[in-house]
Amino acid sequence: MTPDDRVTSTVITGRSAARTKEMICASAAWSVSHPTMMMPSRRRHLAVTDAVETRLVTRS
Repeated sequence: MTPDDRVTSTVITGRSAARTKEMICASAAWSVSHPTMMMPSRRRHLAVTDAVETRLVTRS
């Protein structure tokens, strides 16, 4: 940043840029192959339906 609080543009080059790009691509590929990872689990499970009664099934 400059003394008058303006942002300056910076460019990452060389090995650090290559490493950053590698990490971004690796994390993108991992997230595509694990689409439901890091998502919150369901607190209420699907309801089981009978002809007469519908109740929630909880699993331990």
